[in-house]
Amino acid sequence: MAVAIGLVLAACETLEQAGMKLPNALAQEERQPVTGRQGWKLDQQLRFADIEVLEVQRGITKGGDLRILEYDQSRRKQLYSFVLFDQQGQEWIGDCEAFLRRRQLTFEVGIELQNRSMLGARFSRQGGSADVWELRLKESGDKPLQGTLVSGSRQLEVSGTRALAGSPLPLDETTGYVISLGGEALAAAEVINDGAVWVSSTLDDELKGPVSSCLAALLLFEELRVTLDE
Repeated sequence: MAVAIGLVLAACETLEQAGMKLPNALAQEERQPVTGRQGWKLDQQLRFADIEVLEVQRGITKGGDLRILEYDQSRRKQLYSFVLFDQQGQEWIGDCEAFLRRRQLTFEVGIELQNRSMLGARFSRQGGSADVWELRLKESGDKPLQGTLVSGSRQLEVSGTRALAGSPLPLDETTGYVISLGGEALAAAEVINDGAVWVSSTLDDELKGPVSSCLAALLLFEELRVTLDE
């Protein structure tokens, strides 16, 4: 019994020490810890690198469940927003919508027909010349959220990962997200433990605001599956 307890504690300690597996392009960049994801979330504020995320507001998680014989359907939705001040002191407003849809057949063994999360967001720079970016992410199969961050003809790729640094086995939850341009990683957000970010030293100034806003939205994203009845 003592041996089993020791193994469990060791596994938990390993997870706390582990981090997401980074793409090679970011491996030499400085790890920037995140503060504000822990503890009480009333009047929540995030800080990472020289970024401040203030006025975080979350709506009540809404949704419903439907059951007809052996068919179950569940939907959940949560809105959240924030104000971000980027490296140039510019103000960005983030308006986000997290959505979950699950359909399954519940015989002796549950058969999932669909179990998909989605995240949409709009990031707008305040004052001066308007700049608006839209984030559209969704799950595909058993992969974490994937999608794009778009403004006009400009498009960045956003990919979730379950990979852990130093481990050949993936985690059963998302460990982080990578933001890329043309396949080259620009930034990453680790969403396990306390959270962390990495930003490429070559990131263009015009992309720092939308990339930082996207990182903030991903760090604030809450998995809605925890609200479902098992």
